[in-house]
Amino acid sequence: MDPGQDAWVVKVDSMGCVEEGCYNGVIEITSGKGQYLGQNYPNPVNCETTIPYTISGDGILQIMDASDRTMDVYMLQPGQTQITISTETYPAGIYLYSIEIGGVVRVTRMFVR
Repeated sequence: MDPGQDAWVVKVDSMGCVEEGCYNGVIEITSGKGQYLGQNYPNPVNCETTIPYTISGDGILQIMDASDRTMDVYMLQPGQTQITISTETYPAGIYLYSIEIGGVVRVTRMFVR
């Protein structure tokens, strides 16, 4: 760091919250094209979680860790409204999951204990 530059340190809890008990996730993401990606439940996750979604065409669900490493990839078809995935092999931490449909990507995060 150069002399004269300010540095900030922000203390957060294991959920990425600055204050205890805050909610630091995206509830849902929708678009005008009939696409929806909901918050997984339960969240935080112990072993298994369900991700609600609506898509109008074939899609890809990708789970990534905080280092942007792909953990799992699932092919999705229209007509389904949710997918249940196992997180038993995932180390504790923050993960992102995304749905890609026709070049449009929607991203939400989940926490694994």
